Amino acid sequence: MQLKKTFSLLSLCTLLTACAHHDDVRPSANNIHYIAVNSQQKEDGAREAMKQAKHYCDSNKQSMFIINEEISYEGSQPESEFQANVKTADVVSSVGTVLWIFGDGRVDDAGGIAAVAGEAAKDSMGKPYVTKMQFKCQ
Repeated sequence: MQLKKTFSLLSLCTLLTACAHHDDVRPSANNIHYIAVNSQQKEDGAREAMKQAKHYCDSNKQSMFIINEEISYEGSQPESEFQANVKTADVVSSVGTVLWIFGDGRVDDAGGIAAVAGEAAKDSMGKPYVTKMQFKCQ
């Protein structure tokens, strides 16, 4: 019985999150809509903003047209330092994953810890890139 409830709850959550794919879109009465997305990498924010804007217009059976797009870095440390820290965390995570998978004995345990620590470090760095986009649907 408990398993059935858990499965039903997970299914409902999945369904609700699948439908809400343009949460960051701010519609307007004049058909010039706005979206702002934070991301850890420039390209990810632009990609996500495009995807949400397109989904918003598709849900109204219209095509999406970009009016203006701006990507800015709003982090507390210099951008070059932030990027270097992200790359370091990526390397730690990647090396840790390889050791975790292919290591023996204590090496695989240390690899697992490094993989998790690298990802945790990346998550703690935040999302300093802000993509702002204006678009319309026609």
